[in-house]
Amino acid sequence: MKQIFTLVCLVGCWVGSVTQGWGQAANNDATFNIGTGFNGSVRALALQSSGRVIAAGNFTSFNGTTCNSIARLDTNGSFDAVFNIGTGFNFSVSDIALQSDGKVIAVGEFTSFNGTTRNRIARLDADGALDATFAPPGTGFNSIVTSIVIQPDGKVILGGWFTSFNGTSRSRIARLNTDGSLDTGFNPGSGFNNDVYCLALQSDGKVLVGGFFSSFNGTTCNRIARLNADGSLDTGFNPGTGFNFDIRALAVQSDGKILAGGQFTAFNGSSINRIIRLNVDGSQDINFNPNLGFNNPVESILLQPDGKIWVGGFFTSFNGVASNRLVRLNANGSLDVSLDLGTGLDAFLGQD
Repeated sequence: MKQIFTLVCLVGCWVGSVTQGWGQAANNDATFNIGTGFNGSVRALALQSSGRVIAAGNFTSFNGTTCNSIARLDTNGSFDAVFNIGTGFNFSVSDIALQSDGKVIAVGEFTSFNGTTRNRIARLDADGALDATFAPPGTGFNSIVTSIVIQPDGKVILGGWFTSFNGTSRSRIARLNTDGSLDTGFNPGSGFNNDVYCLALQSDGKVLVGGFFSSFNGTTCNRIARLNADGSLDTGFNPGTGFNFDIRALAVQSDGKILAGGQFTAFNGSSINRIIRLNVDGSQDINFNPNLGFNNPVESILLQPDGKIWVGGFFTSFNGVASNRLVRLNANGSLDVSLDLGTGLDAFLGQD
């Protein structure tokens, strides 16, 4: 039997190569030993091709070693001192993304890295040093960046709480060029009227956006929208009246269907508790049936190649069955009872 390898972190993030392991208990991998671990929350993880793990969040040390908001762990879970960040970030990191060349883009609340001004976005070289070739001009973002996706051409799409980039209006979503400058070819108009929490890039270049907003560029779209590659609203994506509360996680299946998780309890007027699957046109996929769903918010979704779905969050039950903060679902939305997670996690897997 193959084993499951899934790294989870407090505050809604996943990374790993997830394989089958049907019928087995999901045990902690004792070969990955982090000692006392982090002294604060981890919000984002990225797995490098070498097997090393980059972790970012709201911490100041790992296993007694100072590392402000970002660190790299070796394959055995030990601190990797080769990834040298100096004094690191001055405030928390919300999300990270790996480029194909091994460079790391970090976004969050911070305004500097290792003493150099970087307002809410920075790119690091593979060794942890600041990449000076990626230098967002002027004042950068005026508020927190929560999420990032990298396009195949290297441009980055960002969502968050911000309303401007270097003095140019960009309400909660923007795209930057590979040098960190604003890509004016991506024009969202007046943008979103409230916060963006998550992004997902489709294979056709369109971007899915989830959050707490109720409109985009003056058009009603409750908590979910799909944008074209130029930043305009994709009117072919029609979720009806949308969600009654915020979306915190998005994942796109290989067939184009979309999984969404969050705090919502209704979609387009129908009861649906905190997880749903949408068809490519934005309508509800009735073949995905979680029944009672989750009793508290979902913060993270990870897809396995076989279609099974890992879900993490604040919840303690799924469809009436005790499920502490972490479950695996079958492709039809039912609980995967072939996997024994025991008592689960003892603290929330979600936003802090």
